[in-house]
Amino acid sequence: MNWLNRFLQLFKKKKIIEIVPIPIAHLIPWIQNQSQEIRTTSRLDNTLADYKQKLHQRRWIVEYYLDQWEEKNVDEKIQLFLSKTRQIVEKISFPEKDDIEAILTANSLRKEEIEILIEEIEQSPFAHQFQNLIDSQKGQEKNSVAVNPLLKELVELNGIMINLEQKASRSGLRTIKSLILKERELQQSVVQLKELQQKVERQRDKLHLAEKMKQEKEVELSLLQQHPHYQEVQKKQEKKAIITQKIKERKDKVTMIFNQLNPLLQQYQQLHPENTTITAYLTDANEAVVADEGLQINHILKHCRAALDSKRFTIPEDHKNIIIKTLEKVDAQFCTKVQQHCIHFQKELQELESALEDRHFIAKIEDVQYRQNHFSTLAEEVQEKISSLESEIEEIEDKQFADKSLFENMVRMTFGKGIEIIL
Repeated sequence: MNWLNRFLQLFKKKKIIEIVPIPIAHLIPWIQNQSQEIRTTSRLDNTLADYKQKLHQRRWIVEYYLDQWEEKNVDEKIQLFLSKTRQIVEKISFPEKDDIEAILTANSLRKEEIEILIEEIEQSPFAHQFQNLIDSQKGQEKNSVAVNPLLKELVELNGIMINLEQKASRSGLRTIKSLILKERELQQSVVQLKELQQKVERQRDKLHLAEKMKQEKEVELSLLQQHPHYQEVQKKQEKKAIITQKIKERKDKVTMIFNQLNPLLQQYQQLHPENTTITAYLTDANEAVVADEGLQINHILKHCRAALDSKRFTIPEDHKNIIIKTLEKVDAQFCTKVQQHCIHFQKELQELESALEDRHFIAKIEDVQYRQNHFSTLAEEVQEKISSLESEIEEIEDKQFADKSLFENMVRMTFGKGIEIIL
């Protein structure tokens, strides 16, 4: 028969817990109902009444002893413990209307203060040196007490508070407090998600507009590129870009060379401060070489080389070889070629500028290209913002799901009820 019972047990129906959907807006009233049920079924009102009575009685006893001990005691360190105890017991009071959460919170704070004080006393010499306190208590023999009387009272106070916490925990009231905190977190996540989703929608509108404008400019540019003048203008613009790059390279080279020669030119200027040519080259060598019609710089550089060879100009040894090699490069032909190239390039640019008959057409192309790039960049930036917001939403949703599951599981484990929170 045992095997038959075991076989039948496999098919025995398990208790089915009905899942009740609860909108998040109704969670607080639901929690309040559970709290009221706990108070009724676990008779917490009676527990609170007993707790308040015991605590009041213990407070009266402790204050009675404190009056005697403070009168008898002369030790400042012991007095500190007595004062701390009085401060704690003076906080023992209750509102006229029972507020379980407020009482439990106050109980927890007082219990923590008492436990800290107990630990301080146990770690002090006073834990074992308390004969003066014993002498002050009526009806007690000097050698009949082996426990510090203040510690004894504090431990008993702490025991009353621990007992309340344990009963509240067994009744499920502590779970109620946790559920209230979780409900707040869920409400906060709902608000956060709504705000973030609205931000995403606004960014999507911006992205749609940016992509639309980008496409319009692409179409506009495509039409311009089919214009008969486009190929001719494009070739001239490319040639202009090449010339501009050559001018830049030439300027960079001139700047580098004359920067290396600056120590010599500065010493020359000290000898000839009235020489405007040397001042011009020290200020901007590229402009100076174009304006230097007679290329007086060649004469100045020869003078500098001679002064360097005769040691009238002094240069640090680690820079001397570099300067000599640079002087060898900058001969009369170098400056002549630089001047000629600069004049030639400027002339070519002027010819290109004057040959561009349809300036309005070029400006329009450049404007369309600029706007196309602008809207393309804007679309990329907005897309990055959307991705960032969506990642933030995903993180909050994950936490919200975890909080929701924890809330529902706490209800099932503590109250044996099944609920599903509707967000």
